[in-house]
Amino acid sequence: MMVRANPDKSLKRRRSLRTQYMGHKQRAIRSGIGFDMTFEEWSNIWVDSGHWEERGVRKGQYVMARTKDQGPYKVGNVRICTVEENRAEQTANIRPETRAKISKSLLNNKRTVGNKNHLGCSQPQSAKDAISRKNRGRVLSDKTKARMSKAKKNNIYRLGTTQSLETRAKMRAAQTRRRLREKGFYLLY
Repeated sequence: MMVRANPDKSLKRRRSLRTQYMGHKQRAIRSGIGFDMTFEEWSNIWVDSGHWEERGVRKGQYVMARTKDQGPYKVGNVRICTVEENRAEQTANIRPETRAKISKSLLNNKRTVGNKNHLGCSQPQSAKDAISRKNRGRVLSDKTKARMSKAKKNNIYRLGTTQSLETRAKMRAAQTRRRLREKGFYLLY
Protein backbone atom coordinates (compact mmCIF):
# COMPACT_ATOMS: atom_id res chain seq x y z
CA MET A 1 0.00 0.00 0.00
CA MET A 2 1.39 3.42 -0.93
CA VAL A 3 0.86 6.76 0.71
CA ARG A 4 -2.13 8.56 -0.73
CA ALA A 5 -0.97 12.10 -1.23
CA ASN A 6 -2.12 14.87 -3.50
CA PRO A 7 -0.18 14.85 -6.79
CA ASP A 8 0.69 18.54 -6.36
CA LYS A 9 2.56 17.82 -3.11
CA SER A 10 6.28 17.32 -3.52
CA LEU A 11 8.67 14.64 -2.45
CA LYS A 12 9.51 16.95 0.46
CA ARG A 13 6.14 16.17 2.09
CA ARG A 14 6.79 12.41 1.83
CA ARG A 15 10.17 12.90 3.49
CA SER A 16 8.50 15.00 6.17
CA LEU A 17 5.94 12.24 6.76
CA ARG A 18 8.71 9.61 6.99
CA THR A 19 10.73 11.77 9.41
CA GLN A 20 7.69 12.36 11.63
CA TYR A 21 6.84 8.64 11.53
CA MET A 22 10.35 7.65 12.64
CA GLY A 23 10.30 10.25 15.44
CA HIS A 24 6.91 9.03 16.69
CA LYS A 25 8.04 5.40 16.58
CA GLN A 26 11.28 6.13 18.46
CA ARG A 27 9.50 8.16 21.16
CA ALA A 28 6.96 5.38 21.68
CA ILE A 29 9.65 2.71 21.95
CA ARG A 30 11.70 4.90 24.34
CA SER A 31 8.57 5.22 26.52
CA GLY A 32 8.05 1.46 26.53
CA ILE A 33 4.96 1.60 24.31
CA GLY A 34 4.60 -0.86 21.45
CA PHE A 35 4.46 0.53 17.91
CA ASP A 36 2.94 -1.97 15.47
CA MET A 37 2.27 0.22 12.42
CA THR A 38 4.07 0.46 9.14
CA PHE A 39 4.86 3.83 7.62
CA GLU A 40 2.03 3.39 5.12
CA GLU A 41 -0.55 2.61 7.82
CA TRP A 42 0.61 5.49 10.01
CA SER A 43 0.67 8.03 7.17
CA ASN A 44 -2.73 6.93 5.81
CA ILE A 45 -4.31 7.50 9.24
CA TRP A 46 -2.91 11.04 9.30
CA VAL A 47 -3.71 11.87 5.67
CA ASP A 48 -7.26 10.45 5.94
CA SER A 49 -7.91 12.45 9.11
CA GLY A 50 -7.29 15.71 7.27
CA HIS A 51 -5.39 17.08 10.29
CA TRP A 52 -1.78 16.53 9.18
CA GLU A 53 -1.17 20.27 8.85
CA GLU A 54 -2.65 20.87 12.34
CA ARG A 55 -0.45 18.25 14.00
CA GLY A 56 1.45 19.20 17.19
CA VAL A 57 1.53 19.23 20.98
CA ARG A 58 0.05 22.67 21.66
CA LYS A 59 -3.50 23.60 22.55
CA GLY A 60 -5.85 23.18 19.57
CA GLN A 61 -3.46 20.91 17.66
CA TYR A 62 -3.95 17.23 16.86
CA VAL A 63 -2.16 14.09 18.03
CA MET A 64 -2.38 10.37 17.39
CA ALA A 65 -3.76 8.88 20.60
CA ARG A 66 -4.18 5.30 21.77
CA THR A 67 -7.60 4.20 23.00
CA LYS A 68 -7.65 4.72 26.80
CA ASP A 69 -3.84 5.06 26.61
CA GLN A 70 -3.54 1.28 26.61
CA GLY A 71 -1.91 -1.16 24.24
CA PRO A 72 0.46 -0.44 21.37
CA TYR A 73 0.12 2.07 18.57
CA LYS A 74 -1.60 -0.09 15.94
CA VAL A 75 -4.42 0.22 13.45
CA GLY A 76 -7.71 -0.05 15.34
CA ASN A 77 -6.20 1.16 18.63
CA VAL A 78 -5.41 4.74 17.58
CA ARG A 79 -7.35 7.81 16.63
CA ILE A 80 -6.58 11.43 15.76
CA CYS A 81 -7.83 13.83 18.43
CA THR A 82 -6.99 17.22 19.90
CA VAL A 83 -4.30 17.61 22.55
CA GLU A 84 -6.97 18.64 25.08
CA GLU A 85 -9.03 15.47 24.46
CA ASN A 86 -5.94 13.30 24.84
CA ARG A 87 -4.86 14.99 28.10
CA ALA A 88 -8.38 14.74 29.53
CA GLU A 89 -8.39 11.02 28.77
CA GLN A 90 -4.94 10.60 30.34
CA THR A 91 -5.98 12.22 33.62
CA ALA A 92 -9.33 10.39 33.68
CA ASN A 93 -7.54 7.03 33.44
CA ILE A 94 -5.24 7.55 36.44
CA ARG A 95 -6.12 5.12 39.22
CA PRO A 96 -6.85 6.68 42.65
CA GLU A 97 -3.82 5.02 44.27
CA THR A 98 -1.54 6.37 41.51
CA ARG A 99 -3.04 9.84 41.92
CA ALA A 100 -2.38 9.65 45.69
CA LYS A 101 1.27 8.64 45.07
CA ILE A 102 1.76 11.59 42.71
CA SER A 103 0.23 14.01 45.24
CA LYS A 104 2.40 12.65 48.04
CA SER A 105 5.57 12.89 45.95
CA LEU A 106 4.78 16.51 45.08
CA LEU A 107 4.24 17.39 48.73
CA ASN A 108 7.58 15.87 49.74
CA ASN A 109 9.49 17.27 46.76
CA LYS A 110 12.39 19.48 47.87
CA ARG A 111 11.75 21.76 44.91
CA THR A 112 8.20 22.59 46.00
CA VAL A 113 9.04 24.02 49.42
CA GLY A 114 11.71 26.15 51.03
CA ASN A 115 14.30 28.30 49.34
CA LYS A 116 12.79 29.84 46.20
CA ASN A 117 14.08 32.42 43.77
CA HIS A 118 11.96 35.43 42.72
CA LEU A 119 10.08 33.28 40.18
CA GLY A 120 9.05 30.81 42.86
CA CYS A 121 11.51 28.16 41.68
CA SER A 122 14.08 26.43 43.82
CA GLN A 123 17.73 26.70 42.81
CA PRO A 124 20.23 23.94 43.54
CA GLN A 125 23.33 24.88 45.50
CA SER A 126 25.49 24.37 42.40
CA ALA A 127 23.52 27.12 40.58
CA LYS A 128 23.85 29.45 43.56
CA ASP A 129 27.63 28.81 43.67
CA ALA A 130 27.92 29.50 39.93
CA ILE A 131 26.09 32.83 40.32
CA SER A 132 28.36 33.78 43.22
CA ARG A 133 31.48 32.96 41.20
CA LYS A 134 30.19 34.96 38.24
CA ASN A 135 29.42 38.02 40.38
CA ARG A 136 32.67 37.89 42.37
CA GLY A 137 34.65 41.07 41.77
CA ARG A 138 31.76 42.75 39.96
CA VAL A 139 31.61 46.50 40.48
CA LEU A 140 28.14 47.84 41.31
CA SER A 141 27.01 51.41 40.90
CA ASP A 142 25.99 53.39 43.98
CA LYS A 143 22.40 53.45 42.69
CA THR A 144 22.33 49.63 42.40
CA LYS A 145 23.86 49.22 45.87
CA ALA A 146 21.21 51.54 47.33
CA ARG A 147 18.39 49.59 45.65
CA MET A 148 19.82 46.28 46.86
CA SER A 149 20.17 47.61 50.40
CA LYS A 150 16.60 48.93 50.39
CA ALA A 151 15.29 45.63 49.02
CA LYS A 152 17.17 43.66 51.65
CA LYS A 153 15.85 45.87 54.46
CA ASN A 154 12.28 45.45 53.19
CA ASN A 155 12.74 41.71 52.58
CA ILE A 156 12.15 42.18 48.85
CA TYR A 157 13.97 39.92 46.42
CA ARG A 158 13.43 41.78 43.13
CA LEU A 159 15.41 44.94 42.53
CA GLY A 160 13.39 48.05 41.91
CA THR A 161 10.12 46.75 43.34
CA THR A 162 9.02 47.72 46.82
CA GLN A 163 5.66 47.19 48.45
CA SER A 164 4.22 49.01 51.42
CA LEU A 165 3.66 47.14 54.67
CA GLU A 166 -0.07 47.22 54.00
CA THR A 167 0.36 45.65 50.55
CA ARG A 168 2.67 42.95 51.93
CA ALA A 169 0.10 42.14 54.66
CA LYS A 170 -2.62 41.77 52.01
CA MET A 171 -0.34 39.55 49.91
CA ARG A 172 0.46 37.32 52.92
CA ALA A 173 -3.27 37.00 53.74
CA ALA A 174 -4.08 36.08 50.13
CA GLN A 175 -1.28 33.52 50.08
CA THR A 176 -2.52 31.97 53.32
CA ARG A 177 -6.07 31.74 51.93
CA ARG A 178 -4.74 30.11 48.75
CA ARG A 179 -2.74 27.52 50.73
CA LEU A 180 -5.78 26.69 52.85
CA ARG A 181 -7.94 26.29 49.72
CA GLU A 182 -5.34 23.92 48.26
CA LYS A 183 -5.57 21.83 51.42
CA GLY A 184 -9.36 21.71 51.16
CA PHE A 185 -10.30 24.45 53.65
CA TYR A 186 -12.55 27.25 52.50
CA LEU A 187 -12.89 30.48 54.45
CA LEU A 188 -16.27 32.16 54.48
CA TYR A 189 -16.36 35.94 54.87
